[in-house]
Amino acid sequence: MNFEKLTIEHDEEFVKSVSFKLIASNRHNAINGSFVFAEDINEFQISNRIVSRKLNGRYWQLYNVSINGCHLLDNSMGKRNPIFDVVMKEVRKSIRNLPNRCPMKKHTKISVLDFHYNEELFPPYMPSGTFDSWFMLSSKKKLLMKIFTSTEIEARNSEKYRRRKL
Repeated sequence: MNFEKLTIEHDEEFVKSVSFKLIASNRHNAINGSFVFAEDINEFQISNRIVSRKLNGRYWQLYNVSINGCHLLDNSMGKRNPIFDVVMKEVRKSIRNLPNRCPMKKHTKISVLDFHYNEELFPPYMPSGTFDSWFMLSSKKKLLMKIFTSTEIEARNSEKYRRRKL
């Protein structure tokens, strides 16, 4: 899995600064950067949508979920759904200073270092292709930040994938 494109939008009223970039890291592209909220974020929603491009140029939706961000931070979601537990463990590897509970404090720099998708967490039958993802943070029905990524995936049973792993 390799990030090919990254774009960020944010509301300056709520996000004081944001800076993300793609970097080459260990045979894949990863995301490095940081963000700082302009005010305390006491409650927030996380929305994530993933679509795949078909060969005919059309899209099909793979995933579309919205969850309470505070529940994700304190891992109460992980206690009910093991997928969220795995996701948060992966996220915390790259975002070590992410708080364990709300609020997300203003003027606190949240750093993202070498964020990438762990291929081993995805099913081996994932097909090769391009996947577009929108990751959005909102609070009180206002969009705080939207992160768009386009990711190339090589099926694990493909020759190209096997050569890359050597």
